[in-house]
Amino acid sequence: MNKRILLCVVTIAGLSVAQARDWSYNDCIEYARQHNISLQQSRISGELSEYTLEESKAQWQPTLDFATSHTLSNTPWGYGNKNSYNSNYGLNAGWTVWNGGERENTIKRNKLQTQISSLNTEDMFRSLETDMLSVYMNILYAKESIAIYEEAVKLSEAQADRARQLMESGRMSRVDYAQLQAQYEQDRYSLVNAQGTYETRLMELKRLLELGIDTEISLQAIEWTAQEVLAEVPPIEESYQLALATDSRLKANKLEEESSDYDIKIAKAGAMPRISLNAGISTE
Repeated sequence: MNKRILLCVVTIAGLSVAQARDWSYNDCIEYARQHNISLQQSRISGELSEYTLEESKAQWQPTLDFATSHTLSNTPWGYGNKNSYNSNYGLNAGWTVWNGGERENTIKRNKLQTQISSLNTEDMFRSLETDMLSVYMNILYAKESIAIYEEAVKLSEAQADRARQLMESGRMSRVDYAQLQAQYEQDRYSLVNAQGTYETRLMELKRLLELGIDTEISLQAIEWTAQEVLAEVPPIEESYQLALATDSRLKANKLEEESSDYDIKIAKAGAMPRISLNAGISTE
């Protein structure tokens, strides 16, 4: 019992340390890869499609059925043996030789569905990466805005205090003082707004990471090099062609078209004649 308690304490302490560290973008991605619920659901759907494929392949196997029945009768008012026992056994085998191509097309369709499920998972993860990057950058921007407005508040507060002293000594008008005081209040409002934006962006990050609302999390600052800041944006045509070649959603849509063609063939196979072999043996 003491060992179990110690293990729980160590585990909780490990989680606390993990949550207390500064998260990098890669840390967020790796954590979301393992804990994001939508991504896990997509992976499970992919596993189900693989089982469906194996089930369709099994349709090529013959069927074998075994049946048995037993009867015990008792005749208390008869003569001779008053009990009778009867039993029979049956073994039946069957195999579908041809069913209009339904099995072949079902297997081909299910193969496509496994590929589609894999592409959907890949597309979901890429979308998660994009959303994570957007939220991550917004958090850093909001954090930087807080630092900027904090300095602005300090400056405007000092100016407002200085203006109040000058007004009280008669060397500044009330109008000029009111303008500086209004600027101080505006900077305070901007600071509160920036803090609210920062907390909102943190909540968005926690949602993507499937973390609790009370979880404390802070991000690592990103140091940009001059080369990265001054790097040119790729031409729009190059970006478009790259998206066409690598976008998982587009690939999945093309496979969906092929899968629909197989659905039509499977439906047409229902109107075709079927050839099957059946054999059975039984005892009385």
